[in-house]
Amino acid sequence: ASIVASHFKPEFVVNIKETGQTLMVNYADINNLKVTAIGTERFLHDGVWDSSKRYFMVAANQRNTIAVVDAKEGRLVKLVKDNVGKIPHPGRGANFVDAKFGPVWATSHLGDESVVLIGTDPGKHKANAWKVVRTLKGLGGGSLFIKTHPKSKNLWVDTPLNPDAAISQSVAVFNIGNLDKPFEEVKIAELAKLGDGPNARGTAGIQQGRRRGLVLGVEWQDPGIGNRCTRRQDPETQARHQRQAPDH
Repeated sequence: ASIVASHFKPEFVVNIKETGQTLMVNYADINNLKVTAIGTERFLHDGVWDSSKRYFMVAANQRNTIAVVDAKEGRLVKLVKDNVGKIPHPGRGANFVDAKFGPVWATSHLGDESVVLIGTDPGKHKANAWKVVRTLKGLGGGSLFIKTHPKSKNLWVDTPLNPDAAISQSVAVFNIGNLDKPFEEVKIAELAKLGDGPNARGTAGIQQGRRRGLVLGVEWQDPGIGNRCTRRQDPETQARHQRQAPDH
């Protein structure tokens, strides 16, 4: 389902989707691999590091669960189930600091509009660690990716699999500094000037690159030339959809 490299040991963290196991594969001796099997939860899918790069957060989406694995100690920390939404699908999720709850990791969901924030700092925010500390309401279900960037004050949530075209072609943007404030809807298809008719078919998604930071993209089907794509970038400070980067 997903594989990442440990930041503490010569190990790969390997998630086996159907068995519900996370394998710690130590390759210090490449001819004699050592494998530690950690029982997590079935139907493992996307996963990523928390901000400390010690804890691996992985979604067991058909069980509405987030498994937390300690890569330093090689053990299961917790299965976060309470208040997780329907079919979490984080991609790599989003790490940022919540003004009230401290460092958090966020995921959106395929099955509902919720965006949940899970505390990830057992050292300085023990009471908030490994539990859902805040739930936001996004545009709707059908989300695949949620993103932010260290230089951005925004949390971007897409909904490309939502059956409503207006929702699937838009993105919700939350202000990280004021998460009690309703999200701003950025209508990507309108910014791309897709117009009406068959050329307007498409969905909005989020991508991230090392050089350009957070990038917003919309893809659609043009009967004449096939798939097309336009992109907008989140500025380094607060993103405003009135301030657009040029097409690429």
